[in-house]
Amino acid sequence: MQIRTFLVERWMSTYENDIRFNLAESSIKQLTLDELLSLAEQNGAPDIRRRMHRLVLTYDETRGTRELREAIATHYPGATAENVLVTNGAIEANYLLFHTLVRPGDTVITPFPAYQQLYSVAEAIGANVKHWEIKEENGYVPDVADLDALLDDRTRLIVVNTPHNPTGGVFTEEQVRAVFARAEEIGARVLSDETYQGISLDEKPLCPPAYSLSDKMISVCTASKNLGLAGLRIGWIVADADLVQRCWHYRDYTSISSGRLSDFLALIAVKHRPQLIERACRIARKNFQVADAFMQSHAELFHYIPPRAGLLMFPRLKRTRDSVAFCRDLIKEQGVLLVPGQAFEKEGYIRMGYGDDIELLQEGLERFDRHLKARV
Repeated sequence: MQIRTFLVERWMSTYENDIRFNLAESSIKQLTLDELLSLAEQNGAPDIRRRMHRLVLTYDETRGTRELREAIATHYPGATAENVLVTNGAIEANYLLFHTLVRPGDTVITPFPAYQQLYSVAEAIGANVKHWEIKEENGYVPDVADLDALLDDRTRLIVVNTPHNPTGGVFTEEQVRAVFARAEEIGARVLSDETYQGISLDEKPLCPPAYSLSDKMISVCTASKNLGLAGLRIGWIVADADLVQRCWHYRDYTSISSGRLSDFLALIAVKHRPQLIERACRIARKNFQVADAFMQSHAELFHYIPPRAGLLMFPRLKRTRDSVAFCRDLIKEQGVLLVPGQAFEKEGYIRMGYGDDIELLQEGLERFDRHLKARV
């Protein structure tokens, strides 16, 4: 199997570890271990640190501990532990699903632009990948009518991603139901990547997890983006029990299991998911006001469609299409990291995150502003 270079991950790994002002960060401000344990202590677990210190660092259960799977299932109406597979991040969850559901010659339909994994893995398997364009002129709101022209009798998987990376666009519940109806008609499955689930910028409700709409749909999520625990490398699949078993079969050949300590800490986070989602929304909404004001003040340089949800925006550059040169100059001259649109195979754009520490965001944007004004 030949697979293409993962452009956004290679860009991030090249620069993110040696830069101070990382405005490319795609997660909410990360929790410290002390903050997570304190949350448990404040909510009825005063012995949590003692229990952690006595934890035997052996192999974890290969599906994830039953306790963690049961806790995850409580957030998906109708699900039980048998509907959950714990993985090493959402990236492993998606990888397992593609390898379980897709065969050479199958058609896979995926949003575009997108996190590259959502189409490159299927391409490497030998699928015919069709891009479902998430269009700027539609305000990055997906058009289900555009999907109809892509469907064929070999379609086996339709991918949705909401809130959407990199644009911050969203699928409504009605749109997700419409996608599922079309999938059912042709015997296809729907994979919903929900890594930013719950982070609304305007307090309006977002589409619920796909699995909660139908047990024939597949939800993928993670503790990384909206819970602020990327270092745990914990994600999960929620699907019908048969599909979970089939993904578990493939999982035995990848990472086998998650780390025992990560499972223990993820259980705390999942049990306190409402508080952590509330935290994420509070940070995102406050920070978004700063990032939005910056973009509005530079309307002559960026064509900017505000995101509806999530932690990312995807403005178009008005005065150049060379996004890589634009971002490299900003790194070199101001020590500020963005993601070039080229990393999403969408040249002429940049991706910027606003979920991290607000002081870092403000200083990073001040440096970005100086960089832009020096070129006027």
